[in-house]
Amino acid sequence: MQSTTIRVTTETRDAVKALAEADDRTLDQQIALMARRERQRRIGRALAQVGLSDPDRAVLESGVRTVDAEIG
Repeated sequence: MQSTTIRVTTETRDAVKALAEADDRTLDQQIALMARRERQRRIGRALAQVGLSDPDRAVLESGVRTVDAEIG
């Protein structure tokens, strides 16, 4: 795996590290999860602005339940 350095404050690094350690993840895994959740949040916000049919809403709610179960 190729790696890189990103510059963040010590406080931010420590906060992300604490989140990762609390769930037995690496920093890489925690940052990837945070990025995924942010993408999902943005998709959800975009979908909320669109009128959804009841079947479409049911599919999305099923997906939310799956994500909720995955993240605990």
